[in-house]
Amino acid sequence: MRASSFATFCALLGASQAHALNNRHAGIVHKRQATATPIAAANGVTLVQASTGTSVPPLSSITFGMPSQATLPVSKTYAAGASVPVSGAPALPTPFFDWTLTSSSKDSDEVTEWLKEIEGKNIPNLAPTVDGSCVNDTAAAADAANRGWWTCGGYTRSTDIVACPDKMTWGVSFDDGPSPYMNVSATFFVVGSRVIERPQVLVEEYMGGHEISVHTWSHKHLTSLTNEQIVAELGWTRHAIRSVLGVTPTTMRPPYGDIDDRVRAISLAMGMVPIMWTRAPDDWKVAGGLVSGPSSFATFQTILNNATTLNTGFIVLEHDLFQITVDLAIGYTLNAALTHNPPFKLEAIGQCTNTSTSNLYFESTTNKTFPGYNNSLKGYDINGDGVVDFSTNSESAGFTNPIPLLLYCILAQIRSNFFMASLVTLVRNKFLEAIRSVNPPGKWKILVVDEHSQKLLGSVLKQFDILGENVTLIESITNYRDPQPGFEAMYLLMPTTQNVDRIIKDFSSPVKQYAGAHLFFTEGLDEHLFTRLTSSPASPYMCVLKEVFLNFWATEAQAFSIQKPELFFSLYSPPKDGTFKAARIRIEEDLRFASKMISNVCIALNEFPFIRYYMPTHHQPLGALKPHADTRPPPPSESSSRWRTNLARGSEARAYEAVEGDHATKLLAFFVQNNLEEYKKQNPDFAKCLPNSPEASRPRATLLITDRTMDMVAPFLHEFTYQAMANDLLPIDGTKYTFVGLLRLSQTRFNHRRRYKFQSSVGAYEDKTATLSESDSVWTDVRHMHMREAIDKLMADFNKFLQENAVFKGEGAASLNDMKEMLANLPQYQEQREKFSLHLNMAQECMAIFERDKLPLVANVEQNCATGITAEGKSLKNLVEEMVPLLDSREVVNMNKVRIIALYIQYRDGVPEEDRRRLYQHARLTLAEQDAVNGLAHMGVRINRLSTDRDSKKKLKQKNIDEEYELSRYKPALKLILEEHVAGKLDSSVFPYAKEAPSAAPLPSGLRSPPPQPTSLRSLKPSWHKAPKPGALQSEVRGRLIVFVAGGATFSELRECYQLSSALNKDIYLGSTHMITPRYFMNDMKALELAGVGSKALPNGLRDRKNQASFQEYYDEKYYTQEAPPPPPSLAPTPPTSRSTPRERERLQAPKLSPANSLNSAAPLVKEEKKKKKGGLFRF
Repeated sequence: MRASSFATFCALLGASQAHALNNRHAGIVHKRQATATPIAAANGVTLVQASTGTSVPPLSSITFGMPSQATLPVSKTYAAGASVPVSGAPALPTPFFDWTLTSSSKDSDEVTEWLKEIEGKNIPNLAPTVDGSCVNDTAAAADAANRGWWTCGGYTRSTDIVACPDKMTWGVSFDDGPSPYMNVSATFFVVGSRVIERPQVLVEEYMGGHEISVHTWSHKHLTSLTNEQIVAELGWTRHAIRSVLGVTPTTMRPPYGDIDDRVRAISLAMGMVPIMWTRAPDDWKVAGGLVSGPSSFATFQTILNNATTLNTGFIVLEHDLFQITVDLAIGYTLNAALTHNPPFKLEAIGQCTNTSTSNLYFESTTNKTFPGYNNSLKGYDINGDGVVDFSTNSESAGFTNPIPLLLYCILAQIRSNFFMASLVTLVRNKFLEAIRSVNPPGKWKILVVDEHSQKLLGSVLKQFDILGENVTLIESITNYRDPQPGFEAMYLLMPTTQNVDRIIKDFSSPVKQYAGAHLFFTEGLDEHLFTRLTSSPASPYMCVLKEVFLNFWATEAQAFSIQKPELFFSLYSPPKDGTFKAARIRIEEDLRFASKMISNVCIALNEFPFIRYYMPTHHQPLGALKPHADTRPPPPSESSSRWRTNLARGSEARAYEAVEGDHATKLLAFFVQNNLEEYKKQNPDFAKCLPNSPEASRPRATLLITDRTMDMVAPFLHEFTYQAMANDLLPIDGTKYTFVGLLRLSQTRFNHRRRYKFQSSVGAYEDKTATLSESDSVWTDVRHMHMREAIDKLMADFNKFLQENAVFKGEGAASLNDMKEMLANLPQYQEQREKFSLHLNMAQECMAIFERDKLPLVANVEQNCATGITAEGKSLKNLVEEMVPLLDSREVVNMNKVRIIALYIQYRDGVPEEDRRRLYQHARLTLAEQDAVNGLAHMGVRINRLSTDRDSKKKLKQKNIDEEYELSRYKPALKLILEEHVAGKLDSSVFPYAKEAPSAAPLPSGLRSPPPQPTSLRSLKPSWHKAPKPGALQSEVRGRLIVFVAGGATFSELRECYQLSSALNKDIYLGSTHMITPRYFMNDMKALELAGVGSKALPNGLRDRKNQASFQEYYDEKYYTQEAPPPPPSLAPTPPTSRSTPRERERLQAPKLSPANSLNSAAPLVKEEKKKKKGGLFRF
């Protein structure tokens, strides 16, 4: 190879500094000689066109027999002990290269030890193929589908990695190295015999942040080998890699793609996941003289054009063993992908499949579901010396319990009885169980969804996860669909009349849409719809009909939502004159709808809970439930009033007076009670467990139903824990945080985007949209921490990261700005860099707004109003004097003034109308902002007070807690409610039971939860934001508390549920119609009088309902979907036939599902004892 050409490839390593948070393929950028002609590529990547005189020859010259020039040595060498770019991996070892091995070394002592790894495993008893080809082994080829033989038919299994999940993403991979010809950001599948020939090349690739995987010792067809030979091929290769790099890959690729179920099982038993490919431009044929360079490139361009029609990405196989194939890749194929319109995103396979770099190697993996377990060896012996290198009982090995998938699922179910079940994981697993339960004779199935079920599915699963379950196609039931009579279909749909009609239509014509139908509805199917289905032409084709009861949104491990923010207006907006009856019908329908979703959560958790509900004593029912002549039963006769007992007074009198107590929480509680009782009648085993199972000892759960009016203080307060503060101050839309790179920090906001300085390693400024989810371990670690503690932890973790990576010189970061500058120089630590960059900038933005908006002064007044005392615990004497200057100030934004006035009115339990008018004048509030304060009257808060008025409500008293932070003294009322419920002290007149109450008898000691500690929760070392330590089983099964807040829950209440789960030894889940931030809540308050007109959730206001419809009609309206028009005949997709290969069928288009990341458990961290902090920046 030409010297200049190899220098070009070495330069690619340095070019990886161009990696951006949203542009990972920038590592493909490479330098050319000065004579090259630069061209512009997408996303700011500059490429160079290959032409005469450049380091890459013209395309016409790339052919068999072209001259190769001398290679150069590696551009950089690394000493033993050097830090590596993989978090948790050991330093580079001292290489040992006394290798005298050949592929016949299967009889060595090492192989004998490695064979123990497959003992006790279910290795299919398949005879080796003749030579790995279909032509010379027709018997095996005829049985290829049953064997799972890739070579003859492209058959894969769910354990194989076959594609990148995201559209327009190219998984870059090169086989047969290491070689001196390629140094591009990719996954390198290396041959063991070449590893010991070129160890320094492998080291340079690994240290450059590239991914290393196993490609056998001598590149033979694995299906043609015996079990012992396969073990030797894989074992010697991983041993060679570990000898050179100090790490052992957890992935492999079979040469020629020659894999079947026997090879697969052996590979997984040895701890290596097979990686296949989606596309191959056959570049090896150029080196073999079978095709020319231009012909191979033409094939590649066809691949690119076809790839744009896929709804997933793909993995491309190329080779780096020959200079010809490298020149073809660097000069042409990679350029073509980057300059394609639209451009492709080029990533290594671990990156494109969202796999942490740490999980690509044994030594650093944190993947608890790692395949493979050995009954004899009890671990993995990488070097074959008879000593286990990775034990299943070793925490230091980086992973625990590497066991077969079936056994893992069983143990995971058992562990879920001891540890709190994550709602996200629960819903994800239930959807996967439903998909896996459909096993048609031909293995492959089609998934049919509607718009709403697709969103539910996409909230917890990626499309790639679904396609990996033998789903060849995902179709929308509203779209035109060509008949697929060769396949059975799984329907996952909302139980609407529309969808039932569509199912019937699919099987009513002479040509049936599918061979069979497996029907899964997201919740209960109405009886008359069930009858229609079973008596329709679709009935003979129905294989199964199930209801999965998963129509709710699992937003966090302990949080769920029904995502119906419009119910806020249905609950609290005052009806106009003449509309009370219609409004009453509407609110009852809305509450019945919400009750179905709450019931789904209980069913998913297998809980039939006791139900308690909030009955306010200080105000009548609100909104459409307010007693009114149009909705109230006729009054009883006058004679009935003289009777003293309800029974004697008659049903008319009781019905007339019952309206006074028809609070929304009461109606909702009884709806849920009725739903669960009905479900129990149809499913007698509901909420029952096996007698000897750990779950059987779990106490019966309690469902607490309350609403926003229980605590009208929490929605207005500034909260200074990380999650709450970020959602309050930053433009976070749901879980999406978008920021735009500029040259300097700016406070301008538009379209939910934040202008924000993010600088890459090459000085570029980039756009980035981040999703704040359970998959971000940094987020889950700090989200419920006070901002001060969150910043401290970010700083500590970042400096620890620097210490573990000695490639960085100098001292650690001392400030957020230090962190920001240092992160720009960490190109090879992409994943960790993204997390630190996101959160340090979010924290920095929050603190900038904290100072700019005078929040220390504002929040102090808010806390005084909320608690009724000063930070020193004294009575409020100068509150007005502190408040008025803030209202007059032009440096305090009006929305913060609204918060102050709303809290002050609640503190005073109403103020004279003239005083309220003066407060508005001081604050210079607009009419809409005044409406936000006046709307308190519709939420059960008294805003006008005369001098003779008494206090209107029995307030929930705040406990006198010695809070560490002055600006965080108020605790949400929900905290007190939960504590008193667990202690058995919750007032039953304020929180009565819907039907039955727990027995007053004390629980057996084994089932009783320990009482709350008398010490302050703030004085405990908080561990509520962390996952339990693996292997540390708790001594008892905890009871569950499910809380539902109608009208919106706050992030402060969510934080309390996490915290109290630990403090009260209960599993506490918080649900709501929606999560609210102060800004969102105040905007809704502005539109409350107008029935939601102009609001974000309900811009056109509440609908009018003249007549009471059946609930099914209401449900059909909620989930109505428009039929898509049929495509023009010329554009209709070609249907797959039953003779199509699985690979061809997987290329068909499917509707894009929302991404959902895998979950990571946050490791518990030990915190230092906190000290009293008052004054200054951290006077929270």
